[in-house]
Amino acid sequence: MTRFLFSFIFLYLSSADQQCDGDECAVEADSLLQRGRTSQWRLGGGGGGGQEDVKKCEDWCREGDSTDKGWFDHDKIAGQAAGKCSWKSCDGCEECKYPLVDFSMEVMAFVNWTAELVLPAKQEDCPGDYADHYASDATLEVQQEGELLLEMTGGMNISNFVLCQAFKFPVDANAALVNVEHCDGVWRGSFAPFRNATNNAAGLDPWELQSKVRAFVIWGHLEPNGRFQADKDMTCLGHCEVDYPWACGGSGQPATRYPEADPSSEVMAFVNWTAELELPADDCPGHYADHYSNDATLEVQQEGELLLDMTGGTDISNFICQAFKLAVDPNAGLVSVEHCNGVWRGSFAPFRNATNNAAGLDPWELQSKVRAFVIWGHLDSNGRFQADKDVTCLGHCKVDYPWTCN
Repeated sequence: MTRFLFSFIFLYLSSADQQCDGDECAVEADSLLQRGRTSQWRLGGGGGGGQEDVKKCEDWCREGDSTDKGWFDHDKIAGQAAGKCSWKSCDGCEECKYPLVDFSMEVMAFVNWTAELVLPAKQEDCPGDYADHYASDATLEVQQEGELLLEMTGGMNISNFVLCQAFKFPVDANAALVNVEHCDGVWRGSFAPFRNATNNAAGLDPWELQSKVRAFVIWGHLEPNGRFQADKDMTCLGHCEVDYPWACGGSGQPATRYPEADPSSEVMAFVNWTAELELPADDCPGHYADHYSNDATLEVQQEGELLLDMTGGTDISNFICQAFKLAVDPNAGLVSVEHCNGVWRGSFAPFRNATNNAAGLDPWELQSKVRAFVIWGHLDSNGRFQADKDVTCLGHCKVDYPWTCN
């Protein structure tokens, strides 16, 4: 763990605007590491690294007097001082994990499919290797707030339109997700707004594509190699009017309007916040400078184990800027996000290419796993999201947080 943290600090100092190089940077990084043991940086397990700091899950956490006690502070019973997930010998239990269930292979295949939507436009032979995004007899229907704009048949025709026009013509398109779920061969959810829709293929007012999600209901299948392929695509600026089967989730046949309600202002502010993470920054922190409040905190975990934590909005903004600048092709798209009383939770999609990532991790770790998050924050006077406490995790998180919604 110490080697990981030292290597990251060295990368951070040498790639940021620092007046040092070689041994001088190494000395400064070592100094930062020493300071971190008491304040800014902290190693997993409180810095001691001893066996006593390893998260545990003793049998008695679920037995005897502990049976009816709450796992989190928000569900603790009368007389219980703190949720069991904060107890030293229970904080490793599965009940303390977020999300409680990993995403299915169907959802992850779709997430990977969407991550590729912006890649063909960068190639001279678009759609090139991505021509198989749609089945040969696929259909596409595009709506705007439930009204038909366009329909098309044939996989190659659709691939050319979606990959080589819709995502190539605009100044800065965005294929990132807001959410996605799967049920018996049907995927539904929403894409995030475009960052800059000037010159969009549909000739729409750019603000329409920059301010609204693009809801979708897509029928498809997984190929033998596990890749998603679309058979019938209904994508809509705003909401869709569509009749489709949905037997999952206990609601039976859904309403024809999807989604039934537009995303809240809190969710949309967070979506716009994440969309800015992929914008290039010549000098860090650049446009990241106000993403975190002055006294913000950041905790990064890997499958529930602490990798690093940090305090101070400027330092955190610099770190995030470097994390998205150093990797060959990062991804700030979402798999899901929801909000409840000042807490946002969900997952970021995997990186497309994590080579040269700031943490020095095996790239495949960042390319194959979601990054779960629980983030406390607020909307500023302009309606922009700003983070106060960020817990982001490669894989799942172990975190105690309030959630009284749903």
